[in-house]
Amino acid sequence: MLLVSRANYLEEPINLQPGRYRVFGFPPMTGLALNKWIEVSSDNARGCYGAANIPVHQAMPNITRIEDEHGSTVWPRQT
Repeated sequence: MLLVSRANYLEEPINLQPGRYRVFGFPPMTGLALNKWIEVSSDNARGCYGAANIPVHQAMPNITRIEDEHGSTVWPRQT
């Protein structure tokens, strides 16, 4: 199987604790900013969300930040 690199998606997994998160990003060449709610449960594989175990880092292209349900930024980690 040939795997094609998709530069618009992060290469490193994003591991989140179970909970509800809001993912912000933007599709390339559209100028649109998107946000999407995802649910991570204890049944999900590490770094995945939803019933289909979708990798969080591929939830949408060009992820800019992830917030918890209270609006606190959880990714990228603030130092």
